[in-house]
Amino acid sequence: MINFNTTTAADRFPIWELTTPDIPFDRDYFEKNDIWKNNKLVDGEYVAFGDERKDYIPDSLPEFESWYNNFKKESDILNSIGALLDLKENNGFFYTQYPIQDKGHLPSEFIKKRCSIAFNIMKDEPGYKMHNHFDNRAVFGNIFLNLTDNIDVSTTFVNTFTNYNQSVIDKDTNIHYKAPDKKNEGMFFMNTSDTYHGIHNSTDKIRYILNVLIYFSELTYV
Repeated sequence: MINFNTTTAADRFPIWELTTPDIPFDRDYFEKNDIWKNNKLVDGEYVAFGDERKDYIPDSLPEFESWYNNFKKESDILNSIGALLDLKENNGFFYTQYPIQDKGHLPSEFIKKRCSIAFNIMKDEPGYKMHNHFDNRAVFGNIFLNLTDNIDVSTTFVNTFTNYNQSVIDKDTNIHYKAPDKKNEGMFFMNTSDTYHGIHNSTDKIRYILNVLIYFSELTYV
């Protein structure tokens, strides 16, 4: 159900764009006030999430639940990402971070054994801002998929100048890449020193996204 572009979205950065078949819901469908709750990390002791981010309340919309459960089953996230990183043109991104090549393991074997996934449906209301950051060390990577057109609102990546790609698209912010903002489009990125990122909804529209968190269930290489 997820189709990855196997070429990185930005040269030397572990970011890949993706598409899905048409998501059968429109913006009006999600703008029902009784299906959202405060994000679980809002007001957390060690994180600073604005309260403009909300989480979907499970089992609120039967039609959506049917699509959502099918998406989770058919996407086969760990195997799909493993296959992406097994490719010769991509596995260098993996082995640089997790040097297990000499043990004869493929990225897909490592990911399937060491990682788990968590799905989240979220909305970011106007004014929501998460400052540029690296994800915590338990995170292998993230997928963000637009459930609606979220024009001019997307995750942005700042060049940390830690690799040979010194390009930026905005010299004031050093942003070098903006994630897709169209419905049925998104991206996957590995959590590395090259993927410094943030989000700011400076529009008057709500951003509706599906997030797949790929995290380490076991933090060991062996």
